[in-house]
Amino acid sequence: MSKKRELALKIIIIMGVILGVIFIYFGIKMDIAKRHNAGAYITYKRKTAIFSGLYCFDGLLIMILGSAKLKNIKPKKYILKQLNYEEFSNYLSKRVKEYGYEDNYNNENIKIYKREIKKKIYYIIDARIEELTELNFDELYNKQVFKIIEEDFNKMQYKWYQLYVTFIISVDRITPMFNKFVNVSEIDKRFNKFSVGISFGGNRMYMADNDFCSCKKLEKEFKEIMKVSE
Repeated sequence: MSKKRELALKIIIIMGVILGVIFIYFGIKMDIAKRHNAGAYITYKRKTAIFSGLYCFDGLLIMILGSAKLKNIKPKKYILKQLNYEEFSNYLSKRVKEYGYEDNYNNENIKIYKREIKKKIYYIIDARIEELTELNFDELYNKQVFKIIEEDFNKMQYKWYQLYVTFIISVDRITPMFNKFVNVSEIDKRFNKFSVGISFGGNRMYMADNDFCSCKKLEKEFKEIMKVSE
């Protein structure tokens, strides 16, 4: 979704709230006038009908604008200082612990680091795969990573934690699915997600570029961890 469309949607939503309040106000006035003043009743009935129509039209606009998919935005690209995955992963492991993260999960192709601050849980996912496809992305993202986070989350005593995930996928070569991953194409409603792609084919680091406040904070932290300069 473009910034202009997003701004228009916010304005229309605010207008919808205002129209909704006015519609309810005139509806109450109409109901009172119905019992005491026939002339006022007709007047309020007309006003209620007008604002009812405007409210419905506003809702239609919200549906039209809100149904638009987020526009793909080219990711930010940086030169990767590490020459291979082993160097990158070891460096990442050392640096995240300096920022208060602890080991949470470790297997052959996935490492997960976790940090808890008040009612916020932060995860950094370090995933390794030769090349990213739609099939193995679903397996990696939904059936492995999210399952691990969900199981970990269910063990917690309190369930109103906010989840923040920096998801890093390292590959040997870029594929269309890799490009989709690092573009802003969809939002995960389960948690706040910041996507990072590492390609050792050209030794480049790709970071999703968006204006969401939570992602900006994750981006800033990750750049500090990796000592990335603009």
